[in-house]
Amino acid sequence: MDFLTLAFYLSVLSYCLGLALKALPLPFFAVKKLGRALVNESIFSCVLTFSYQIIVYLIEYFGIILGTNWGFYALWLAEKTSILLTIFAALKGIGLILSKIRLNFLVQGFLSQVIGLVSTSLTTIIATSIVSSIIHAGSSILIGLGIALHAVPFKLTRNVGSTLIAITVVFSIGLPLMPQFINLVTSTMGYTLIAGNNVCSAYIELVDASNNSFGQAVIEGYSSGELLYRYSFNEKGVLEVNKYSGFPCFDHEVVLNVVDLKYASTLRRTQENAWNITLYLPDVIALAPNRFVLIDSNTYVNGVVRGEKSVNISLFSTDQGEFKLYVEKDDDVVVLLDNVPAENYTLETKNWYSVNYHVRSYILPPGEHVVTVYLNYYATTPLDVDLYPYALRALNVDFTSPEVIIMLGTYAFIELTVLPLIYIAILLAISLNLARLLGGVSSSIAKLTVNL
Repeated sequence: MDFLTLAFYLSVLSYCLGLALKALPLPFFAVKKLGRALVNESIFSCVLTFSYQIIVYLIEYFGIILGTNWGFYALWLAEKTSILLTIFAALKGIGLILSKIRLNFLVQGFLSQVIGLVSTSLTTIIATSIVSSIIHAGSSILIGLGIALHAVPFKLTRNVGSTLIAITVVFSIGLPLMPQFINLVTSTMGYTLIAGNNVCSAYIELVDASNNSFGQAVIEGYSSGELLYRYSFNEKGVLEVNKYSGFPCFDHEVVLNVVDLKYASTLRRTQENAWNITLYLPDVIALAPNRFVLIDSNTYVNGVVRGEKSVNISLFSTDQGEFKLYVEKDDDVVVLLDNVPAENYTLETKNWYSVNYHVRSYILPPGEHVVTVYLNYYATTPLDVDLYPYALRALNVDFTSPEVIIMLGTYAFIELTVLPLIYIAILLAISLNLARLLGGVSSSIAKLTVNL
């Protein structure tokens, strides 16, 4: 028996108990009042039970409006965890070196305090990751359980059920917005005092040959052959880098990595403290995130028409060439060449940052052609990238300077412990108010629902 069925039966039980109490031939007003209350509560619980799909839809709807993105949130958590682990390991290594040269008083003094701050921040991020996984993976079960607890007669567990529903709804919508909240609060902060003017923010869009958003990709920056940073674009083909993660403020070489394709170019600085640029993939037509068509050098794109589940690409080939179709291995795909099914192709499999690709290669005769791709997919696999924020490269921390180490630990503690806890406290306050409306403390909505 699932939770919704149980909630419905409990609502019926409350209704029957209420009618029975009202029908008792006893001249006690309290008994009659209890019977009416049970009837009202049962009706409200029943309405709530049948509103389960509406609740799930509202979570998705408000998430779209507010820009909820669990994939970006997961990448943010992974990036911050990587940074904290790097700082923690570096501080531990320095402490070990200082102990070896008999400078234990430094380790037991300021260094141990900074390590404690970084360790607390790391614990907070890991705990947040666990809570996020529970909320994201089990939201439907938690809402169903909350409705079942809400429907128990005599309000025995109504407060718990209302609170569980409210927390699941609010955290499902609001928790992935934590990075935006922290960026908003810390937008005037940064590592300027440590890194000088070498750290900027960046907003980079990645588009295909038809100026359409491409999707996930990996970008690396180099200067004199040395790696400066490694970041990944999200499913919308956007990379946002704040000053905490950092982006170089000077001209440098970049390499875009898309499966087995690499594109090299030079970024020229045009703004003082921020980058706002668009990068183009000249030989690629995006179909969906992690799905695209690669065109060879003998072929030109005359036009692209996008449908709901299909893309028509008008091509002109000066000589016999080929085009390649990149899709994830579980995708359903049909390719037509000039309205005829293209069944002759070679197939390769590739693994790129934990994404399993099927690459189909098709021969393209000379002349004008229309390639139609019908694509049906169920999910987009996120990239498992070992991110390397520029801040780690730009800080150039002089660990003989105690104030620099204290500054690093303090920044990590404020941004990754204090601010996340404040944001979670805000979400909890909203959840408790929503729980009141659902009948946890105040029965206003219940009475309104019944009277309607």
